[in-house]
Amino acid sequence: MGFCNGSSRNQQWLSTEDGKFLHIKSGLCLGISNSSRGPFQPAVATPCAQAPRWTCHAQEGFLEVENTSLFLKKQNHKVVVKKISKYLDSWMKLVINKEGRLANESLCLKQAGLGTEVSVRTARNSAASQIATTANTVPYSPSHISNTTETFLGSTTETLRSTAETLGSTAETLRNTAKTLGSTAETLRNTAKTLGSTAETLRSTAKTLGSTAKTLGSTAKTLGSTSEAYSQSSSKRGLPHLHTAGATDESWSPLTTPPFSSITTETGVAEQVKCNFTLLESRVSSLSASIQWRTFASPCNFSLIYSSDTSGPMWCHPIRIDNFTYGCNPKDLQAGTVYNFRIVSLDGEESTLVLQTDPLPPARFEVNSEKTASTTLQVRWTPSSGKVSWYEVQLFDHNDQKIQEVQVQESTTWSQYTFLNLTEGNSYKVAITAVSGEKRSFPVYINGSTVPSPVKDLGISPNPNSLLISWSRGSGNVEQYRLVLMDKGAIVQDTNVDRRDTSYAFHELTPGHLYNLTIVTMASGLQNSRWKLVRTAPMEVSNLKVTNDGRLTSLNVKWQKPPGDVDSYSITLSHQGTIKESKTLAPPVTETQFKDLVPGRLYQVTISCISGELSAEKSAAGRTVPEKVRNLVSYNEIWMKSFTVNWTPPAGDWEHYRIVLFNESLVLLNTTVGKEETHYALDGLELIPGRQYEIEVIVESGNLRNSERCQGRTGKSNLIGRT
Repeated sequence: MGFCNGSSRNQQWLSTEDGKFLHIKSGLCLGISNSSRGPFQPAVATPCAQAPRWTCHAQEGFLEVENTSLFLKKQNHKVVVKKISKYLDSWMKLVINKEGRLANESLCLKQAGLGTEVSVRTARNSAASQIATTANTVPYSPSHISNTTETFLGSTTETLRSTAETLGSTAETLRNTAKTLGSTAETLRNTAKTLGSTAETLRSTAKTLGSTAKTLGSTAKTLGSTSEAYSQSSSKRGLPHLHTAGATDESWSPLTTPPFSSITTETGVAEQVKCNFTLLESRVSSLSASIQWRTFASPCNFSLIYSSDTSGPMWCHPIRIDNFTYGCNPKDLQAGTVYNFRIVSLDGEESTLVLQTDPLPPARFEVNSEKTASTTLQVRWTPSSGKVSWYEVQLFDHNDQKIQEVQVQESTTWSQYTFLNLTEGNSYKVAITAVSGEKRSFPVYINGSTVPSPVKDLGISPNPNSLLISWSRGSGNVEQYRLVLMDKGAIVQDTNVDRRDTSYAFHELTPGHLYNLTIVTMASGLQNSRWKLVRTAPMEVSNLKVTNDGRLTSLNVKWQKPPGDVDSYSITLSHQGTIKESKTLAPPVTETQFKDLVPGRLYQVTISCISGELSAEKSAAGRTVPEKVRNLVSYNEIWMKSFTVNWTPPAGDWEHYRIVLFNESLVLLNTTVGKEETHYALDGLELIPGRQYEIEVIVESGNLRNSERCQGRTGKSNLIGRT
């Protein structure tokens, strides 16, 4: 809270035609902060486009935010806006009356036009309240106040002339006041010694204000000239309008740059906080830059000015990304050039940033075929756009290993360089990079070669009806490949493939057939070739069957001949991976037999169709019939309801035994026992004493079985019934 001071521009306001109050010193309007969520909101100075309209109640002198029931009120040492129905504050303006004295007048007597100066005070307290400048304002939608810089300076000129005249009268008034206070100080010396010194102070103040009045008069004239000059110059230069804009979609990563020094102090009514800001990020490319910064207080107006040693000052219009973040994206820069970027706020805060754009590689970079021989390779290029200190030229072999590197100074015409002592038939890759200061462009690559060479690493992947051919590209330049497949001197297929291809498949071929393959490498009218005998894979036999025909020790094998060429068949008989017998048969044969085998054993039969060095296999399994148990007998010594069977194990292989008990045709028992068992007791079945039963013991091997039967009888009962 401070005392009213009619000469302070910090306490001077303009009442605009659209119901707003414009603060002379800051160029902002009276608004409301949204930073508080309590019963009241602080009054703040805010951009006029966001400021509300105010309604003045003539009878009471109240100031109300238009159509809101929110009233301007003094809260302790601050001015706030509060929704209240009683104890409202009346507001008045301080004017110069006809006698040249300061007087209070109602704000509602008349609506001041744009340019009218108003010093606002409350009727209940002569102290002016502090209004903090902040960016946290409540947005409103009334029409904007269009104040360009020229209009503002012109209005300020008229204001300063009026202020100069007012201060002249104020100086005279203060002189009289000083005399009055001097006599009063003499009269009240014992009780108000302080008033004596106050009188002396006021005399000095009066003299100072007199001088200030003259100075302000001169300043008014100067500002009038400045307004006219600025209006003329701004029509010629592209000076940026100080405004805020919407945010862009670019993502930014924060920098650790400390904020630029700027001391913010408490000011009088609606004095704006200085625009402290810090750089968030700066990025450059070859032809553009992107810079972002952030403020710490109210929204500010900024300019970004940039220049280089080859260009004059240029302006970039900043955009407002959010309430506190601004950015600018100059897009008319020169590659490889150092620029000075100055960020300047409306209140004079500024920072300078030095950035260098990336250099650009040459627009044309090529092999000079007229100067290229079997052991030399010449490259040439046009100058890069922008600034370049020198060019770095590197030569790589086909494995991308750098074998030579040179630096060539910048030239205004075509530049060239010839690499010497190269190997015949090699291909090379050449890279060029433009260097400017500490910056390097991205490299540009071209390929060159001396003579063509044949393909390498020729590989064949045979299939029954096709051949997949693969190869590695030989050294040297290749325009295309020609692949020729021949059969006994006759061309079967002839095709050309692209130089980037390293494989090709021939289709619709004969299985197991021998062909002659030739791959021709062609480049610049020259050619070189490599040939190789290749064979398709034979097909496997069909309908392979392995049967035992009910035999215990032999297996029969049958098959059908496949299409295509077959030199021979290789047939093997194996058990659990171990080959027991093998034989080779000529193509007309389509069946064979294996004898002296083990009963019940599972065998694997494999037939390979052989054509040259290639073969195709097919396998099938077959099992011999298992043997029966031997010496199957039953016996019963004392049991009346059970008996036992014994047997001798069979020869060969089997998995287990199955025991089946019959009472005539009725099955009383069907169970399996392990192959290690040699007897089985038929008890627990409640058999009938003295009855004969039939027992079957089955040997099971896979899905094959062989059985043996015998009879058994339970014992007779010795009990005799009484009559």
